[in-house]
Amino acid sequence: MNRDYNRWTEEEDARLIQMRDVQRMMFKDIDKVLGRPHKSSNGRYHVLARNRGEEPPKVYKSSPTLMRDAVRGHESARVAAGHTTITGMLLGDPPPGHSALDQKMGTYIR
Repeated sequence: MNRDYNRWTEEEDARLIQMRDVQRMMFKDIDKVLGRPHKSSNGRYHVLARNRGEEPPKVYKSSPTLMRDAVRGHESARVAAGHTTITGMLLGDPPPGHSALDQKMGTYIR
């Protein structure tokens, strides 16, 4: 065990929650304000959330594999909405033939 380890106090927990939930500060900035090692506030925040019975928000980093896996479950929704591409579904593009440009050019599909 690290001898420099300092237990979190109730005051630090309250400040952590205030800075993250209310002020929307990044964890690296919270670490600096509280004088804690890198990534320690992130871990503590998730422990506090679990102790309150909450599920901490999941953060997904962008990568082709993660995007592919996230979209696979939505294939039927994409097809039902008339989107021909995953990008169109994710970015909210209208299906082909239903855009403002299609209306202007007279190629709008009813």
